[in-house]
Amino acid sequence: MQLADGVATTTLTLPPDTRALSMSFIGADGRTDDNGGEDYHSGALFPYIGPFLTPGSDGGLSTRVTVTWETDRRCKGVVLYGDDPEHLDRQAVGTRPDTIHHVELADLRPGATVHYRVTECGTGRRSEVHAFHTIADDATTLDVAVLADMQDKGTPQSRWGEIARHVAQAHGEVDLVLAPGDLAADDEPRFWWLFFDRARDLLASTPLVPAVGNHDTPGRQSNPDDSSFLRYFPVPRTPGAGGVYATRAGPLVVLTLNSEVPSELHPGGAQYRWVEQQLADTRGDRWVFAQWHVPPFNAGGRFARVQDDTRPVTALFDGRVDWVFTGHEHLYQRTLPLRAGRRAARYGRGDEDGVGYIVAPTAGDRIFDTLAPLTEPSRSLLGFPTVGNLRRVEGEHGYLVVHIDGPDIGIRSWGMGRTPGQPATVVDEIAYRREE
Repeated sequence: MQLADGVATTTLTLPPDTRALSMSFIGADGRTDDNGGEDYHSGALFPYIGPFLTPGSDGGLSTRVTVTWETDRRCKGVVLYGDDPEHLDRQAVGTRPDTIHHVELADLRPGATVHYRVTECGTGRRSEVHAFHTIADDATTLDVAVLADMQDKGTPQSRWGEIARHVAQAHGEVDLVLAPGDLAADDEPRFWWLFFDRARDLLASTPLVPAVGNHDTPGRQSNPDDSSFLRYFPVPRTPGAGGVYATRAGPLVVLTLNSEVPSELHPGGAQYRWVEQQLADTRGDRWVFAQWHVPPFNAGGRFARVQDDTRPVTALFDGRVDWVFTGHEHLYQRTLPLRAGRRAARYGRGDEDGVGYIVAPTAGDRIFDTLAPLTEPSRSLLGFPTVGNLRRVEGEHGYLVVHIDGPDIGIRSWGMGRTPGQPATVVDEIAYRREE
């Protein structure tokens, strides 16, 4: 490094397959300059992060969708979009200069295909043209992918990129991606970049509905600081409850909660009160899912001890919520239908029916196979895996796909083995018609 007139310069030779450069600087006094925790970076690809899609400011996906991306330069972001990929005749401009851009497309036609690209002011750099489709409010069919605990660390064992590419290629019918937490390996810019970079194709064409997990906040324990999560995801802000919002997509309503503040999920808490109001306002003919990170029913050996932290809010769900999706344990589990925490006759909304609770498999991070001791009551509530007296099961990486068609629903859990390159197979499946 050369120093002249108080300015230090150096030349870096980068590998030809470099995708991005992230930097921080250490001065002679030993102090680190990491740009206020956001690092200094430059992307060989444009944009540095994204673009990716989230619901509009109204929580819907019918006429509004938000496009997010990150650039090297601070400026107002611009989205060019239209019906014809060769003629993007409309544009939307960000409200203020920044490096992270959240630009809402607010004049879309329900059920239409939209082509778009993002640009960087002053440089002429443009992304490739991507496409997505809006979801009409009166749509009766919907396909949803559920992916959790990606936590890509940039190692050969991390499989998030492989799984994201597979979902994009093998399940092109998917309209929406739910992500119940732990998207990043840790709350650091390099790990957020890995999450977004590995899934560029999937997230540029399919709206993402994320929940905050413990690895998405500072440290690895529960932490109410969701500032990084909210920096990347322009989700609607619920007073007194960060990272908590409702999404409407055709026949489905998704309630996204924040298990990093578990006290709010107890009676009187901000999230508990919010759920009460949302369920009171939701039409009875819609399917209703809830998602958050830490499971309220969990037979896994790592975190069964904390399931009571998030369980109180489930008292509101009987007869009103269909399925709950969580993560955290890195071991796929599906409960039997539960009502008031006990086994019910079947899945559904009837007086004797119960809610289904699913712990999603890890979509790329370390797999855990150990179950809680035989004395753990949640073991008797499992519909999958069927474990008997076993303490270990053969877990694997994977994801879920949910298909809704009017009153019918089908849920498939896909496994992709334990090592890179293994094919996807269905490991669990449930289908039924909801009787009102």
